[in-house]
Amino acid sequence: MRTMLNLAVDRHRHAHHELYVAESPEDLMLADLRPTPDEDLALKQRLLRVGQVLDALAPKTREIFLMHRLEGHGCAQIAQTFGISVSAVEKHIARAVLALMDVAEEP
Repeated sequence: MRTMLNLAVDRHRHAHHELYVAESPEDLMLADLRPTPDEDLALKQRLLRVGQVLDALAPKTREIFLMHRLEGHGCAQIAQTFGISVSAVEKHIARAVLALMDVAEEP
């Protein structure tokens, strides 16, 4: 029984020997995952637009949004820092997110 099993494994390996051929990484045709110049330009333009939208926000809204998203502060901590309610912090964050959503929807 063991001999039959080994013969079956050998037959399978022989039939699919291309799976076992070792190729050097230099010989492999790998896809270029770098962005195209058009994609790079579109990304730069979108980032510029995001900066413009953030600059157009009220200073307090911008600061609260950046504290929350970039620095990772919680709403309660931000509310305590500014001396406002958690609900007010959430509204500032929502205002900023809505403004940025327009940039995300642009082509």
